[in-house]
Amino acid sequence: MRSLPRSMRSSWGGTPSNWFSASPNGHTARKLVVVLTSRPLDIPDNLAGRVETMSGDPHAITDALAARGYRHLYIDGGVTVQRFLDAALIDRMIISRLPVVIGAGIPLFGPTSGDIWMKHVSTRSFAGGLVQSEYALGDEDNAKNEAPEK
Repeated sequence: MRSLPRSMRSSWGGTPSNWFSASPNGHTARKLVVVLTSRPLDIPDNLAGRVETMSGDPHAITDALAARGYRHLYIDGGVTVQRFLDAALIDRMIISRLPVVIGAGIPLFGPTSGDIWMKHVSTRSFAGGLVQSEYALGDEDNAKNEAPEK
């Protein structure tokens, strides 16, 4: 049994740029930002204690954070998401889409070790065209059993 519930959602949402500002309920955010990197990173003095670096295997990273009492993680970044997906450490995924067709670039998901089955949880749309769909990750049988018939 895992000691760390797997999640891609932060507890109150937001974006990296506002994690250190006031949260929507008016409280000061106290989120730790962990930058996954294998290179040294200079952390500004005003972010000391709120930003740190880690590297290594996704299981080792989640175990270390769980030992410190962290229960929910927001995982972001293409290769990082792939590594945590392959390690089966993500149980919820929110995929955001913008109304722009990009002619070239990096695919949303690169190669994974196998198919990843998801069950649709909800979809929200925002002014300006942003659409976010939330999915629960699970096994193929559950995804197929709960999928609507065509």
